[in-house]
Amino acid sequence: MKGGLVAERVANGEAEIGMQQASELMAVPARGAGRPIPLDVQNYTIYSGAVSPPRAPGAADEMLLALADPKNLPLLKKKGLEGP
Repeated sequence: MKGGLVAERVANGEAEIGMQQASELMAVPARGAGRPIPLDVQNYTIYSGAVSPPRAPGAADEMLLALADPKNLPLLKKKGLEGP
């Protein structure tokens, strides 16, 4: 299937099962009983950040530092992400 959120396809009956990043599944209110797949077959997406010459000096650095700050872990988890 092309396009659309996987959870929407499962919710409306177009698919019996779906797999997608947890943060994207959370965007669909009727996502059903979503559960992580077993750790031995789990695949994590690792994000990296880099800063090019910014228009607002320091803003990009502040954003990357905020994403890496352990005190923001509750917010990341609320959005379906793991911590730094």
